[in-house]
Amino acid sequence: MTRKCCHVAVDGSQQGPACGSFGQPVFSRDSVRIAYSAESIPPTERVGGMLPPETLTEYYMVVDGKAWPDFWDLGLPVFSPDSNHIAFPFRKSDPLGMFGTPWYVAVDGTAIQQPFDDVSQPIYSPGSSKLAFVGDSHRGKSLVVQALPTGSPPQVWITVRSLFYPTFITDDDLICFARHEEKETILHNNSPTFLNGLTWRSGVCVLSNHSFRSVWSDEREIFSLEFVI
Repeated sequence: MTRKCCHVAVDGSQQGPACGSFGQPVFSRDSVRIAYSAESIPPTERVGGMLPPETLTEYYMVVDGKAWPDFWDLGLPVFSPDSNHIAFPFRKSDPLGMFGTPWYVAVDGTAIQQPFDDVSQPIYSPGSSKLAFVGDSHRGKSLVVQALPTGSPPQVWITVRSLFYPTFITDDDLICFARHEEKETILHNNSPTFLNGLTWRSGVCVLSNHSFRSVWSDEREIFSLEFVI
């Protein structure tokens, strides 16, 4: 059997090692850096849709042409607005239960030590000084905030039943919608504002002057709510 390999090239220059397949390449905002996930074993070598038992880790992240190896699963990489940082969700393999392994978020190749059953795509603050993501576990959904560059421990701001669309307005202002104890909540920098009787209907629309607007309903009429920081 001929082993099939793929390559990623940018302007005619090969990026990273040969691979079995690769994910969507992502460029930094300054168009200088590139990252993508890659599969080390071609799909033709799978057995019945599964990997051979002796091969549990099969993915690696290629960043600026260098491979960061040994992942079981990977999410899409995200560069910070200043192009200096890269973050992505991942999980490692576990020979005793590879489908029950926790998810983490890695920043610049280092894992944030907060394991979850699932994690959202990470987001950055406008000045690239902070990163945030939502982690899902049996306790509920948690909002995790990490200062950049990494070094200080991450902050878990809140754990509730549901969290919607965390958004940085400024480097120091993070907002999201949450649902806790049957109450709808606007969370601003870990301080909740409860909205009794309202039901969330649509996502956040960031506006100028540090404000955002969302559509809410009280089961009688739909109206727009504006929150100014």
